[in-house]
Amino acid sequence: MRLLGINTDSIKSQRTTQTGCKFSYTNGSTITLTPDGIDGNAQIITSGTFSSTTSTLNSITLTSSLICNLSSSGAGGLDTGSKTADKGYYIFVITKDSVYDSPLLLASLSETEPTMPSGYTYRSDPAWFISVDDSNTIRNFTNVNGNCFYTKVGDAQVLVDGTSTSWAAVDCSVVAPNKSRAWFKSLSRAKSTSVWNTINIHTNGSDSTSGFRTIWHVNVIRNANGGPGSQQQWEHPMVDAATSVYYHWTTAPGSGGTYPPVFRIWIRGWTLL
Repeated sequence: MRLLGINTDSIKSQRTTQTGCKFSYTNGSTITLTPDGIDGNAQIITSGTFSSTTSTLNSITLTSSLICNLSSSGAGGLDTGSKTADKGYYIFVITKDSVYDSPLLLASLSETEPTMPSGYTYRSDPAWFISVDDSNTIRNFTNVNGNCFYTKVGDAQVLVDGTSTSWAAVDCSVVAPNKSRAWFKSLSRAKSTSVWNTINIHTNGSDSTSGFRTIWHVNVIRNANGGPGSQQQWEHPMVDAATSVYYHWTTAPGSGGTYPPVFRIWIRGWTLL
């Protein structure tokens, strides 16, 4: 859809500091940013701090594609170290002192303090996020109007057979960025025969006595024929992706046997907030 010359589809779900940024999966080590906004360009706000009290904001226009290769070091690649399995990387747009001087992408494990390459003084807020799986390969994704969806169903699992009866954190930081909203799929099945159970989901582990919850997986029970159990899809806010999701069973779900208790969680995708 275009409104007053603006491709509104290309800027949905993107932070106000960027418009027209279309990220795509290239291969197991590389992603590409393609300008896809007004007149085929991208607009990005960058900032640079030159003393303890002075910070400068600039708006840059990208007219051509940029790549980020996690197998390389420095500008256009990883800020420090080497690509590591089971990690999530934030993607920044960086430039030198001149506003439009040599814009490139930079990947970092840090959301707020990437190590800047020599000569580069301006950077954007995180413009994207990529997940590296346990085989040290970037998870394939699709960018739909600024929303990231992982293309392989079941690839991004963040909880395997959780059975905690007290609030337990689910670390999602490998597959979802901080300050985002994520889309989840879950599967639950209790072990104890004919005993109803529930699973609560919340944003922290400190409200258990107050009964607060954001999601309530209700009526979890073992099926007599060992069926797959209850399946749900839901959304959840991610302030700190490592500690934004907590869960607990209301009673112990049992253990062992042909059909053991399961509570499994996958992330299908996310959008930056």
